[in-house]
Amino acid sequence: MTALVYKPFDDLEQLATDAASSIETGQRHLNFFVSAELELNSILNKPLEDVTEKAQKWRAKEKPNDLYINHGEFIGDGLSHIINELKNKQTSNRALYSLISEKDIINQGDDPIPSFMIFQCTVVSDILYCTVYFRALEIANFFRINLEEIRLNLCEISHEIRFSKVRLAVLAFSAYKNPEQIPLERCLLDLMHPYDISDLIEDNPNKLYEILEIKAKQTTVIDTAGLEAIKAWFDPKREHKWPSNLKEKKILTAVDEAIITAKKLQNLRRSNSHHTQIDQVSEQYVQAIKNVAAEFKPCR
Repeated sequence: MTALVYKPFDDLEQLATDAASSIETGQRHLNFFVSAELELNSILNKPLEDVTEKAQKWRAKEKPNDLYINHGEFIGDGLSHIINELKNKQTSNRALYSLISEKDIINQGDDPIPSFMIFQCTVVSDILYCTVYFRALEIANFFRINLEEIRLNLCEISHEIRFSKVRLAVLAFSAYKNPEQIPLERCLLDLMHPYDISDLIEDNPNKLYEILEIKAKQTTVIDTAGLEAIKAWFDPKREHKWPSNLKEKKILTAVDEAIITAKKLQNLRRSNSHHTQIDQVSEQYVQAIKNVAAEFKPCR
């Protein structure tokens, strides 16, 4: 065995870029590993500003409504435990938190659970060693959020524990690159009440086009609530309210196709996490939603 070599980086932006470049789009790497050495000043003063707000949502103890899950609800007081453990014993092997236990995994099917599994720290010779483990890691977008979460953790630790440098090791059982994937965020359409969707169809269908275009992204959670609400609104009993500029039969055909494709994708994901057929059906699902959006597009 040889000692681990930590690659020096000026900031987390460099690390995120370097990690993203190591995997081709659409590719999957098993036992993916990156290591980094960063000065504490970089951790404190160079945030990944484009994802700081998202990282704060993922760390929040109470899950925000626009996320299907977040990490904070699983972590609880885990970071406080790490800080207290390091205060009492800086070289502790128990300064860690685990986001999930076995009961969170068994019988969960394809329901969302954290991919960020373990965060552990120790301090030796003025260096904080930090190891994190992921069961799965999307490297293009989600890793940036994860890195900012880690940075915010390290900032909190630095308020109580003295160190001048960070050596970070990241291990992901499965890492992949999909820049088009939404990181478990609930889109506006699926957050809206059916009455609000109804109002848009009647008064501002062009806005619904914009909202559907936003939904037309690849995601690991398939939510058809908004599509179902659109379908329900076009019930024949409401024909007297149908806007004259909309083609209701084409809309219903497009919505039905999107819902059918969504269910097909859900079934495929129950039997496989990574497969070319899943990629193909995922693309079909995105296109199906775009077809629904096109029916509400202005100046068709």
